[in-house]
Amino acid sequence: MATFRGSDGVLTLATNPLANMQSFEFTLERDWLDTTALGDTAETGTLDIEKGNGRFTCQLDYDDTPQAAALDILLAGTSGASALAAVFQMAAGKTFTGNILPLSATVRSQKGSLVTVDVAFRFTGGTASAWS
Repeated sequence: MATFRGSDGVLTLATNPLANMQSFEFTLERDWLDTTALGDTAETGTLDIEKGNGRFTCQLDYDDTPQAAALDILLAGTSGASALAAVFQMAAGKTFTGNILPLSATVRSQKGSLVTVDVAFRFTGGTASAWS
């Protein structure tokens, strides 16, 4: 199990960047699946698919139509939420990319049309890392 933290990232809906992440944290893990058969002289197994979940805080501008739509999706609850593409940046040249499914969202603060939201999520598939 690995936990990653950072303070920079981008949330996109389709190909439109929507929000700047102020902070994030997520955990990735792969379980060990035992495939040892009766009579084997050594343990055998394989890794399960990658799973992960986490949370982030982002700022959205409700006067921007795509960002308002994303905020509405996040606050509507999990039943109608679609997977969103997210890019998490740990440092310059070190990123994780993956599709996330929002589990819950809470408005932390609002100043005019700028809304700060805390979001809990889970990954809907594997992640891709880029370390340069």
